Amino acid sequence: MRAPVLRTTLPVLACAALLLTGCSSDGGNASASPAPSATTTATSSEFAIGDYLDTIAVTAADPGPRPLLTWTPVDGATMYLVTVLDSSGVGYWTWEGTETEVHVGGTSEPDAIGPYVFEDMSWRVAAQDDTGTLLAVSEPSPLSP
Repeated sequence: MRAPVLRTTLPVLACAALLLTGCSSDGGNASASPAPSATTTATSSEFAIGDYLDTIAVTAADPGPRPLLTWTPVDGATMYLVTVLDSSGVGYWTWEGTETEVHVGGTSEPDAIGPYVFEDMSWRVAAQDDTGTLLAVSEPSPLSP
């Protein structure tokens, strides 16, 4: 039986929207110049998070249902937002806090009720300052049960 999907929080959705804003295609018309008031966007093959934001280094220790997710601290960050995605890329679990580590589901107890890694999944973390400005984001990192 699949564990219940938890709703993603507004800050995580806002971060995702911010990241995806620059990922639209130019419709194959790469030679056309944008109008003076137009915003130039990068295609998904040209867009790299590290080109616009700092990249956070991440690790997942204790493989199994509730691995410990850890990341490097980001200068100026006052909040971290963690998102775990299921195998189809849909948000499964989110967490926000000031620490630089958290177990999936918020606990290391293997038999605890709540979210856990039950299939191949991925996760990423975003760092924000005290005004909510996005400072850095990790690349997706795999998780396995």
